[in-house]
Amino acid sequence: MCNSTIPSSFYETKRKLRDLGLGYETIHACKYDCVLYWKEFADLQHCHTCGEARYKEGSADMRWHRDKRVETDDVLRHPADAEGWKHFDSEFPDFASDPRNMRLGLASDGFNPFGQMSTS
Repeated sequence: MCNSTIPSSFYETKRKLRDLGLGYETIHACKYDCVLYWKEFADLQHCHTCGEARYKEGSADMRWHRDKRVETDDVLRHPADAEGWKHFDSEFPDFASDPRNMRLGLASDGFNPFGQMSTS
């Protein structure tokens, strides 16, 4: 008889799918279901039908280091200017591709809202 179990978390489900070679692509949608931000609409920041913003307003502040920051070679104005940040981005491009991702920062600061990592 088959001994199958349902994964206990979304993370575990994603891990099992990845291990099977069944990846996925995240496709954002307008909150009113007007448009999928996919193919020719992938770069839109607002819905072309209703005008609703693709991201919440707070996410603009989280994307600042990618969208608005002025890069200089000789001045460290933001942690993203540091060699360590640039090296991390090159080593983990999937993680670095989303400028709103702050999980690493929260976890490495000692604050762990996710309850999945040990501090020891």
